[in-house]
Amino acid sequence: MPLALLLVIVFLASFVLTMVGLGGGLIFSPLFVLLKFPVTTAVSASLFLNGIAAFSASINYIRKRMGDIKTGLPLLVASTLCAPPGAMLTARINMDAFTGILALVIFLTPVIKLLNFQRW
Repeated sequence: MPLALLLVIVFLASFVLTMVGLGGGLIFSPLFVLLKFPVTTAVSASLFLNGIAAFSASINYIRKRMGDIKTGLPLLVASTLCAPPGAMLTARINMDAFTGILALVIFLTPVIKLLNFQRW
């Protein structure tokens, strides 16, 4: 896939998915794996892109007084503390198992959401 096309896909996914609170992670990781990037590269690139999208979206939400800082701040602290050990663990586990777990999470997330739609 040409770099220009990849950039367009990343831009559009970030633009649309940030509006609904996803940031593109469900698109970027599988896309990068399908494009033959190593799984660890795909995941780390996806996380980086999600971080940038989340940061820029958060600024806009807070400016418009749509952000919930009381909920977001503890989540920010927890994710900041847990991300480094998670990244280190990713580098140490079997990549076939990791790819399977990633595929399972990507598949089950919308299924669970659809099955429990009225409770969410």
